[in-house]
Amino acid sequence: NPADFVSPPRAEKKEVVAWDSDIIKKFVTAVEGCRYRDAYTLAALTGIRRAELAGLKWSDIDLKSGRLRVVRTRQRIPGHGIVEGQPKTHRSRRSVALSPAAVSVLESIKTTQIEMRLKAGPLWQHTDYVLTKDDGAPIAPDHLSREFRRIVKEAGLPHGTLHGLRHAYATALLSANVHPAVVQSALGHSSITLTIDTYS
Repeated sequence: NPADFVSPPRAEKKEVVAWDSDIIKKFVTAVEGCRYRDAYTLAALTGIRRAELAGLKWSDIDLKSGRLRVVRTRQRIPGHGIVEGQPKTHRSRRSVALSPAAVSVLESIKTTQIEMRLKAGPLWQHTDYVLTKDDGAPIAPDHLSREFRRIVKEAGLPHGTLHGLRHAYATALLSANVHPAVVQSALGHSSITLTIDTYS
């Protein structure tokens, strides 16, 4: 087979750009008053992906034990609109430990949602999603990214993406000498090699 004599191209390793703690603090200040503030803070405190964040339901969360389960995603599929599905791999379906700060953010979201439900009255949609519009309908994942880019630009912060909060979370854990296997589990990576190669 002629292909046996061909050397396959080497996979290029993409360099991960992660904000440090100082930039994260500036970002937290910049999102004060933003309707998605708690969503961004939760992303930074858990490392879950945008689609996982948008698919999160209250039934997936146990505030008493401080854990959330990643069992579904919501993402826009061209030609199909926003589709609910399962995380892409078995490892992606996981349980994530919540820090006291993350529990506090979720409690804040729940309080805000109760206020929105009372205001909406009979128009409220009982969807059980954590992140919703004023009427209880789930938010569109791309709205999170669009607003994120606007805030970053207006605040004059270094280039960053919503997915970059996941990188910042992983970097913070590894910098605190958390074992890579624990970080792999928290991120839902398919292998520890992926975690180490990405953040080495």
